[in-house]
Amino acid sequence: MSLVFKIFSILCIYGSISAQEISVTTVIEVEDSTKSKKTYFSDYHVDSSTVNNNEIIIIGGNLNVDGTINGKITIIGGDVYLGPTALINGEIIAIGGTVTQDKSAIVKGKINQTNLKEGILYKEIEDQEFENDSLNRNDLSYNNLIHANKDLFVHNRNEGLVFTPITTYWDRNGKSSFALSFELGYRFGSSESIGQLTFDKSLFSKNVGIFASIFKKSRSDDKNRLPMSENSWASFLARQDFYDRWDEEGWSFGAVTNFDRLKFKIEMNYVDVDSIEVINNIWSLFERKRKIRHNPFLINSKTIDYLHITLNFKTKNYAPLSSGLAINIDGELNKTNESHRIISLVKLNREITKGIVLRTQIINGISNGNLEDFRKFGLGGLGSVSAFPYKYQLGDQMMQMNGELIFTENFTDEWFFLKLFVDGGYAWTSSSFNFNQQDFMDYGISSVGIGIGSNDFNDLNWSVNIAKPLNDREYYETTIRFNHNF
Repeated sequence: MSLVFKIFSILCIYGSISAQEISVTTVIEVEDSTKSKKTYFSDYHVDSSTVNNNEIIIIGGNLNVDGTINGKITIIGGDVYLGPTALINGEIIAIGGTVTQDKSAIVKGKINQTNLKEGILYKEIEDQEFENDSLNRNDLSYNNLIHANKDLFVHNRNEGLVFTPITTYWDRNGKSSFALSFELGYRFGSSESIGQLTFDKSLFSKNVGIFASIFKKSRSDDKNRLPMSENSWASFLARQDFYDRWDEEGWSFGAVTNFDRLKFKIEMNYVDVDSIEVINNIWSLFERKRKIRHNPFLINSKTIDYLHITLNFKTKNYAPLSSGLAINIDGELNKTNESHRIISLVKLNREITKGIVLRTQIINGISNGNLEDFRKFGLGGLGSVSAFPYKYQLGDQMMQMNGELIFTENFTDEWFFLKLFVDGGYAWTSSSFNFNQQDFMDYGISSVGIGIGSNDFNDLNWSVNIAKPLNDREYYETTIRFNHNF
């Protein structure tokens, strides 16, 4: 275990070297004979000094706008990012992608976006006049603080297929400080409806909001491992599920603050908690004989009250392959059984030279009181320590460290990137977080690996990882990922 601890320490020290920023854009441009329409087949950027008077069409790429576009925007198979200085005088159509808008960006036209994850969203903006304390939905929904982005389809061993076709949001076309959101879905595994209704009000020049919700939904502590969409693919394709989950039904109220890169949420919940049985005959495309993993716990239905606090911080332009820092702290105080559970996550990325990015992550899990078994911290498996079984170690306290060195396509000058990664961690039972480095080295688990894949800017298209545990086992694990390791 001492080897991985030393490797990770070296990576963290080396990552403190000042970073250089990547700024590479390859564009294929097709211009029609009328000079009024331009078509691009790659990513395209409109900088803050540019005024574009043409209709823009992008196929298979992303559009980043910091300047002015006087015309219609159509993007197919990509996303639109509107920076704080963006001004759009025209309609935006995103097919198979999303539109992300900074709170200072101005759009004078309709926004149409259609994608498989979120269904069909339609928003028409006639002008940019808001009530004095109105709040843009994109601001409040940052990191799912209030309005979580629900996948249209979810597939797992507890709920079976979950279909959520209705996701609506009303705020008087963006001009009201009041908002009402509603989502409704159906669990085919247990043949029951699920959903959430939320009413919120923004205050103090759009920086503070208050809200109340009623809901019936599943909940999990494993969302840091991998996105829910990737977990659904693993379940649908190969009968694998990397989440443990339970059911919550009740109501909540709280407040959220949104100060640019710093987000804070406090929420009081009153819920009935129950387990969700495993569906042993769940359908999958492959590996139909694979044994389904059982629930590691069984909760009897009960009512609990808990306070949930979330704090998020990201430096400007933070992204998986860009230099930056991201911090997430998630804490829960259970008033019913007098326990608390806190998990902190710190990600630090550094571009140590052009085309080479060092990524590091440290996760600490801390608890006190009568923490129930199904809420204990788990270590091992996908999104944790590679080449070990899912939740190989369980404990009241936990520390996990991940590091990877990525040689991007800018460095390899090929269609693929390469990466070297190391994972390590230790989960233990104790009434308090008394970290002992020697115990970490003696009893912790660790692994190393290599990977190859393809990127689209900071979004991963796919990668193949091969990992080996740093112990006596002669075992190699091969995984296919659709998201970064962390």
